[in-house]
Amino acid sequence: MLLCGSSLTKAQFFASGQEPAGMKWDYLKSKHFKIIFTEDYSIQAYYLSSLLEKNYSFFSDEFHIEPHFTHVVLHNRTAVSNGFSVLSPLRMEMGAVAPQTIYSQPWLDQLAIHEFRHSLQIQTFRRGFARYFHWLFGDVATSSAMALLPFWYIEGEAVWTETNYSRAGRGRDAEFLMRMRAMAVENSDFSVSKVVLGSYKDNVPNYYNVGYHLYNYGRKKYGDSLWGNVIERMAKTPYRPFPFTSGIKKYSGKNFRDFCKDAINEIVMDARRNTAFVEYQPINPVKDDFADYGFVFPVTGDEFVAFKKSYSDISSIVKFDKNGEEKTLHYPGYVFDGKISYANNKIVWSELVYDARWAQKDDAVINLLDLNTGKVRKLTFLNEKYFSPALSPNAEFVAAVKTDDAKAYYLKILSVKTGAEVYSKKYGWDELVITPQWDRKGERVVFVLLSDKGKQINMLDVATQTITTLRKAETHNIKYPCLDADRLFFVAPYNGKNNLYVSHLDKKDLYKITDAKYGVNFPKITGNQIFFSDYSTKGYSATHIVNDSSKWLKIEENSIVKPFNINTDRVEALESFRFEWDSTIEKRKYIKGKNLINFHSLTPFAMHNDLSFEEYLGVSVHSQNMLSSMFVSGGYFYRDDLKADNFYLDIAYKALGPVFDFNINYGTGRLAYFSSSYTNVTFKELNTKFSIKFPVNINSGNYYRKITPEVEFGYTDTKMYSERNRLFIDQKILVTGLKLSIYNLRRKSKRDIFPKFGQVVEFSYLGGSGLSEEWISNIKFGNDLSVEGQFYFPGIMKNHSLWFYCGYQRNDNMIGWDEISYSRGIDYFIRDEVLSGKANYTFPVLYPDLQLGCIAYLKRITANLFYDKMKYWEDHPSSEDGWEYHQTTGFEIKGEIHLFRHIIPAIVGVRNTYKIDTQDFYSEIMLNFNLNY
Repeated sequence: MLLCGSSLTKAQFFASGQEPAGMKWDYLKSKHFKIIFTEDYSIQAYYLSSLLEKNYSFFSDEFHIEPHFTHVVLHNRTAVSNGFSVLSPLRMEMGAVAPQTIYSQPWLDQLAIHEFRHSLQIQTFRRGFARYFHWLFGDVATSSAMALLPFWYIEGEAVWTETNYSRAGRGRDAEFLMRMRAMAVENSDFSVSKVVLGSYKDNVPNYYNVGYHLYNYGRKKYGDSLWGNVIERMAKTPYRPFPFTSGIKKYSGKNFRDFCKDAINEIVMDARRNTAFVEYQPINPVKDDFADYGFVFPVTGDEFVAFKKSYSDISSIVKFDKNGEEKTLHYPGYVFDGKISYANNKIVWSELVYDARWAQKDDAVINLLDLNTGKVRKLTFLNEKYFSPALSPNAEFVAAVKTDDAKAYYLKILSVKTGAEVYSKKYGWDELVITPQWDRKGERVVFVLLSDKGKQINMLDVATQTITTLRKAETHNIKYPCLDADRLFFVAPYNGKNNLYVSHLDKKDLYKITDAKYGVNFPKITGNQIFFSDYSTKGYSATHIVNDSSKWLKIEENSIVKPFNINTDRVEALESFRFEWDSTIEKRKYIKGKNLINFHSLTPFAMHNDLSFEEYLGVSVHSQNMLSSMFVSGGYFYRDDLKADNFYLDIAYKALGPVFDFNINYGTGRLAYFSSSYTNVTFKELNTKFSIKFPVNINSGNYYRKITPEVEFGYTDTKMYSERNRLFIDQKILVTGLKLSIYNLRRKSKRDIFPKFGQVVEFSYLGGSGLSEEWISNIKFGNDLSVEGQFYFPGIMKNHSLWFYCGYQRNDNMIGWDEISYSRGIDYFIRDEVLSGKANYTFPVLYPDLQLGCIAYLKRITANLFYDKMKYWEDHPSSEDGWEYHQTTGFEIKGEIHLFRHIIPAIVGVRNTYKIDTQDFYSEIMLNFNLNY
């Protein structure tokens, strides 16, 4: 269990970053939850506390599971919508801003159900066999036990719960369901591993989609008890071989492969029963294996712009024509929801802007690209959050959604020329403004308004500043409304698929315009043309049809039923559940200084704050506070080669602008042989290090950029004794150092192995001085200077990378301090001066998607051709000019493999090196794990 969980353990010791140092925190402590929040988010904190306590009472009765007391941290300074549960230390973290792509359910309501389902999962494993390990090892024991549970199941069960216990979960969202439906119909022969672990070659839905369908199929086919029996058996006996899949076999009678095939076949059969659809022809033939073209706008009669996503390149704004000719106009940074708006040769979008220091504080800024000049400028300022900008037809104004730190939402109209505010309408924290859009004349703005009643469509008359409701609130996920004269167009899932509908403002009638095979999205009405994106397994394709009302299909509003065959019994049970929240609970000040220590886990191996492992037997304890501002790890490990006992302590404090790290290690041991004069030497060594880092994040657009200067101080005290206990070495060294790390790396696409462009430069200077020393020879301590650089360039073909490494180091008696990378195939050795250079050409070879039973799934094979050259100098060189050289060349072949269908891939490969100087060949096996999955 511990071996299988070790990699997940590293992933679960997770910190999402820190809030600004000056923020003041409060907390609400109810019976089962402690909500930590800032003053300006108090109303939402009270509301979430009551939601969680109600869910606790209801679901504890429903599933007979009572989770442990849980901390919940609310982040309301970030522009990123997110929510997650973490096992070590146990907590929930929630990004407060609601996404513009949200379905017809308030954000906090959705999070309260989804994340609480994870609490139930965690508690299931705490009361099984793993509970004994939890008593001993803490939270990490649960992490290790749950490492055997597939990630698709963890998220699939949570999505099923949010769907069946609310009126608008993802399982009731047509766009969420269509991805799995399209894959099942068009690629039903995919292997099980490919379905649950993804692919670089084909478009495979993520583990939320896959998980929901497999989980839902299991409950429908084999009853509500199937998964409960599987998980209970697994929790009680996690030491069984393949405890999850063997449980499916035991309670369903099907092995996991057949179970998945049956689930996919059911989707296929359901899809084939609906044969009424239209095959829409794309505007441009798709040349990529996968490419999404969203938010398509006509520029001229034959040219169009769109936002493109693909596997082989990062997201971009492109212009294309009907002949398939395509040109990239701009590579933006992270674009919220991939939404752009075009008018009069200008394009706007909302882009994420990172804070210079704090990961939990960022902004959403409106950028404008002028196609006439090719220049990009910001329309809004930092410390603001704007989403879903839409240009007026004359490109003089932009309508957008804004949110503040209290998470009130605004409908805003800004001047494109000056950025000044022209109109503002504030809504409450429990009302979300979504995707405003202008009509063709620029006189009205239509938008979606989400509340606890569902989604409704409103219209703003700009001249009179009056707002009218065009469609009353409903729980269907209606979206992307557009106005054209007296007609309202919008996307809705009324027949179980996202199609385009229209109604007349004065008649309140309803017509269906499209009848897509899987679903459409992102409509744009221009004259007698309707532009939209039509989905297939190749992605969303840019499509248009004639706006011909004679081809519309009239729909009776009273005939619309809830699609997806999901009843509301569980929803009504939760809604009618009688619960009285303790109204006497009052918020209190959260004193950060009193909450720095939170010991959560003990690991049966020595692990440090940076998640690095000692390769020796050991034990360690770990602390991480709820705001992830202080980390403590300490423990013991035993080095058999030195017969040495080692004790260590690591402390990292990240609550302020600078980051403080303190490390101490004390070891005692024995050397069997030291020199001709001494044998059976014993030693005592104390090493301490204190460093101050000043990380500065300067990310810009599609580049990740960071500068980190660092100052460090180290102290070493070494004592060695002879076999007669005579002290013959007493060495005290003070080390001071300066370091500087700079990187500038372009974002990677899914298929990129290395960045297309980028630079990484590191500088290090360490100086050592002996405070007092007695040594068998007269050694004086000096300094160590090193400079390293890595430089990335595009290769000959897509996703190929040409990259270089160069490093220089001069070491003056600083033994043990070594910074640069040596030539491959060369053993480590100590030299006074070293210059190292490497040239690499890395490229993907194949995307085999090869399944080897349940043992392994080979997703990608890559190769690297390299040439290394290193020259070095020391006091007694053997060459005539004082320098000696090493040259090696060779190749590496690596495979990205998922073992036993685990979500974390292993990178396994071989390196064959030819030593040019000695004409020798050298081969080695490479193995590491990619935690950036």
